[in-house]
Amino acid sequence: MRFLILLAFLIGFWLPAHAQFYGNCRPAVLPDSAEFPMAANKKVLALSDSITAVNFRYKYANGYRVMLYSGSSREQANDTKKTIYVKDKETNVYIDYQQPTFKVFAGDFVSKLEVHYYLRKVSKWFPDALIVPAKVSLR
Repeated sequence: MRFLILLAFLIGFWLPAHAQFYGNCRPAVLPDSAEFPMAANKKVLALSDSITAVNFRYKYANGYRVMLYSGSSREQANDTKKTIYVKDKETNVYIDYQQPTFKVFAGDFVSKLEVHYYLRKVSKWFPDALIVPAKVSLR
């Protein structure tokens, strides 16, 4: 009996306290006009344009490249670069020289999914290729 009285007492305090949050809620009613989707699209496009304008300030981002060759031979580094240009003309290829090592990198990938896809593609020609983190060009 005491439990029921306590329960009724607590519910009596709980319901009015939450009625202010739940009682005033109304289901969202969309306007009947055919203009509503266009107005929403205009707002989304304006927001998208402002985000794009902010993002154009950045030239580089943290990303990934595929290292195709690492060694001391300049000729082999240039051959690796030529091979990639022949097989895949749209991927950027970079040769980096840090004495005494030449390294050949391919691609400017921002996501791991893209770089893993590309690694599978080039692993036919370069089985020792591996993914390395790098600053990549966004333009």
